Amino acid sequence: MCFAHGVLADGGVPAFVFNGKYAISGAQPVEQLVAVLKKAQAS
Repeated sequence: MCFAHGVLADGGVPAFVFNGKYAISGAQPVEQLVAVLKKAQAS
């Protein structure tokens, strides 16, 4: 199971932290988000 937490990074940019280990911020391609989700789910 993967847990995500949404936050606003410095400057009001949206950021998401998955499983407290993987983070992604700003506008990212769908492929990048999927890759992070897969890594977080595997850990």
